[in-house]
Amino acid sequence: MKLKHILIIVGILVVLLIGASMAGLIGGEKTEKVTVESAGDKKVVETVTASGKIQPETEVKLSSEVSGEVTELLVKEGDVVKKGQLLCKVRPDILQSGYERAVASYNSQKATVAASQQQLIQNQANFANSEATYKRNVELYNKKVISAAEFDAAKAAYLTAKANLASAKENVTGAKFGLEQSGANVKEAGANLARTTIYSPVDGVVSKLSIELGDRILGTSQMAGTEIMRISNLTSMEVNVDVNENDINRVNVGDSATIEVDAFADKKFKGIVTEIASSSTSVGTAATSVDQVTNFSVKIRILADSYSSVKGGAKDLPSPFRPGLSATVDIESESLTSLAVPIQAVFTGDKDKSTDPMA
Repeated sequence: MKLKHILIIVGILVVLLIGASMAGLIGGEKTEKVTVESAGDKKVVETVTASGKIQPETEVKLSSEVSGEVTELLVKEGDVVKKGQLLCKVRPDILQSGYERAVASYNSQKATVAASQQQLIQNQANFANSEATYKRNVELYNKKVISAAEFDAAKAAYLTAKANLASAKENVTGAKFGLEQSGANVKEAGANLARTTIYSPVDGVVSKLSIELGDRILGTSQMAGTEIMRISNLTSMEVNVDVNENDINRVNVGDSATIEVDAFADKKFKGIVTEIASSSTSVGTAATSVDQVTNFSVKIRILADSYSSVKGGAKDLPSPFRPGLSATVDIESESLTSLAVPIQAVFTGDKDKSTDPMA
């Protein structure tokens, strides 16, 4: 029985060894799997990476030209507005009374013009009579019909009438000039008063609202006052990024770009470089000039075709992007199509070193 068990065990071991040998587990040479990839023409792209903020290509800042209290505010942030639409009204502090004074002065000047014209007509009649009398007296005086005193009186009356006529003409001219000046004052006062009613200058979206109903705002016609709101055209958006001075010469207007927006982490958008700043912006202080970083502002338009199917973002607006969103841009500064092989197929070493283990 003992011999029988031994033979059975030996038989099992022989079968296992044969199976392992056929499976390649023992005996034979050790093999290694390899990945095969064909060499071929491939496009190699050099990129410049920069980050920045999304902003509208067109944005209008509305500032007050008058001082006063906001009495009507007809829009809120995010509203779509049309050119010429009423946005808000301001109660002027002194403009209404100034306009009324200008109108009163204009009406008074109109009366002055009318009176001066009436006086001119009267003086013209007086001059005509004095002139006729003077001419008759000249003839009579030459014929010795009237005395020298009578002639001198007629001449003096004539000269006085002539001077009065000239003065009346000047008065009419001056009154008309004053009327024109008063009219200009009325127009100016009316224009100032009209500035209390603020309309949208363009089609767009209220991207920023800086005031509330009841706020007091400051403004003058000579300089921009309190910023009221911003109207943006969200149909055309761009990314404003800062490119380091070491990379700026590799960027050109018209370069293509790939844009990643933090708010759309799973999306990539296409863009094109539209503007490169001529002067730099430095980050740092004069005290740490060694550590200053010099950048150039570069603007990249986001192509509408690349986000036409994107859902979400700003509801009911022309694009899914909101001004101020963070974005990262890869600008394709240079590309080359050439024969390429996988990097894992490239080996480096000393060509003079022998690989023969027996050497």
